Amino acid sequence: MPTSFGYKGVEFVVVRNKDIIYKIGECKTFGGSQINGADSVIVVMVKTADKRQSDFG
Repeated sequence: MPTSFGYKGVEFVVVRNKDIIYKIGECKTFGGSQINGADSVIVVMVKTADKRQSDFG
């Protein structure tokens, strides 16, 4: 996604490795188990200056 000055605030990553998908689900407090058994997931990573805004803190 193009932004001014080339700043990339959002990044999308496709994960297909079942072990990694399970670990991603484990690190989320609520709702993470919903991705267990998925063939692939899309992880949306957002850069933020405030770590308290993250579900994964």
